[in-house]
Amino acid sequence: MKPSILALDLEGTLISNAISQIPRPGLCRFLEDVRSHFSQLMMFTTVPEERFRSIADLLVREGSAPPWFASLEYIHWTGSTKDLRLATPKLGAALLLDDHRPYVHPGQEHLWVQIPLFASPYPSEDEGLAIALRLLLDRIHATGNFTEASLQVQLKPQAEATGAPRRSDACSSAQKILSDAAVRRDELAAQWHSAAEVSSQLGPSLTSGSGLAGQLRRAGQLLGVYVTKPVPGYRYPDWQFGENGEPVEYLAEILSVLRALDHFEIEPDRLFRSTGWSEAEWFLSPHALLNGMPPAEALTSDPARVLRAARTEFGQEDS
Repeated sequence: MKPSILALDLEGTLISNAISQIPRPGLCRFLEDVRSHFSQLMMFTTVPEERFRSIADLLVREGSAPPWFASLEYIHWTGSTKDLRLATPKLGAALLLDDHRPYVHPGQEHLWVQIPLFASPYPSEDEGLAIALRLLLDRIHATGNFTEASLQVQLKPQAEATGAPRRSDACSSAQKILSDAAVRRDELAAQWHSAAEVSSQLGPSLTSGSGLAGQLRRAGQLLGVYVTKPVPGYRYPDWQFGENGEPVEYLAEILSVLRALDHFEIEPDRLFRSTGWSEAEWFLSPHALLNGMPPAEALTSDPARVLRAARTEFGQEDS
């Protein structure tokens, strides 16, 4: 059966995440291209519909997505996996474009199109959507083996690969948004602590060692954000530490709530691997449940309130 429906993931696939909402390079052109090859597109995301509509409206206003994207059909679902039978009762008529393997419904692995994760530092040269388009066309026309090895293919520019005309257009504004966001992240991270500074700061009261900050970060007890300048490594936001220099109360619980619905790699020893920017962006964004105050500002004075706000926002029972 030739697939005619494409179910699209949002976070890590089309944009950075629901907090920063950075459009992936080539998003506008990609959406127009897949629309020309599928009879129907649907949004299949963990992001609630109201928030998705708000994000879609913003992307359209910025010129990062075509106007019709804001009215895309939204799939309502529950559970831990994305069952394509919610898109159509004809199994095989729909494909799922998603970066996150755990969301693939059991028995539907052959209908999953894996796109590389769009993650911090959100490079402007990212080719994830071009890769996805090539794999989708392979699937539609049955011209290639749909395997992870296909991700290594050297792609021509997207318009050349698809035979579609170049659209200079409104999509170009997404590149400026992306580069501006990268500059802001670099400026922000430069103000935060290095791993060595944090390890030294925590050493007297905890097990000392130069890798202490990294150990706590991977264990989900400390937030570190990955940077590439001046050298690759992690920086640690200062607002997560109390006056005694140790992580504020409930920090680990708050991080656990934020990570429950996002994309994080789990190492063999059950440690987390994260770029940290998704969490940092949440902490720095004004929050309605904190009277408009960013969680980072409320963290040292009332961490329990920040934990309640996170649990309420992400649908977890406050206990």
